[in-house]
Amino acid sequence: MSDKNVKYSLTFIILIIGIMDSKVRDILFTNYKHQFNHDLLEQIAEVGTYHSFPENTMLIDFGQRTEHMPLLISGAIKILREDDNGKELFLYFLEKGDTCTMTFTTAPQIISEIRAITEVRTELIMMPLEHIQKWMSNPDWQQFVFNSFTSRMQEMLEAIDTLAFMNLDQRLHKYLLEKASIMKSEVVVCSHEELALDLNTSRVVISRILKQLENKGLLVLRRGAIEVLTQLV
Repeated sequence: MSDKNVKYSLTFIILIIGIMDSKVRDILFTNYKHQFNHDLLEQIAEVGTYHSFPENTMLIDFGQRTEHMPLLISGAIKILREDDNGKELFLYFLEKGDTCTMTFTTAPQIISEIRAITEVRTELIMMPLEHIQKWMSNPDWQQFVFNSFTSRMQEMLEAIDTLAFMNLDQRLHKYLLEKASIMKSEVVVCSHEELALDLNTSRVVISRILKQLENKGLLVLRRGAIEVLTQLV
């Protein structure tokens, strides 16, 4: 490659980096200007990187090291746990404005205890963990951390209540309602096998309960999809 081509290539790379930096800044100021002060937004924009992931992308898996904190711009992320036998269990969804509170205290040498998968096309700003503690002196960031912990705690309590006090048919219907809300559609595209994995049961059991819910008029089973009709009572 000639020196001229190298020069053009470097210019192109610098231009792309400049465009991406500008995009991160624009996204942050559009979505968080009422939540974070100007100085904090500028600091996040300086180190944050923009990412867009298609549906069903695994962002982090059990046992992986965490080096970045995600800030959700759009879309949704499904959070799952794993028991001692390797079975998955759905915990909650992260949506716009949320983040995973594990990363507030996770160092790079600590491995992840969750699996995070995009539920729909999802946009994120990824921030290096080493900067998170630096922002704790900023009151807007302190409030964000507090609100995030509060929200995740409420969702964890709801998940515990769901497991402890709801029958599987109620849990399944509630889960379908949440997926429908995230997809902004009454028709949820998913397999019986996927539902079984998320709710830690068998496909046969899920298929039987789905049929029971259909007979109750709560949903309609379609090929490869489920139409959710009514709220839980």
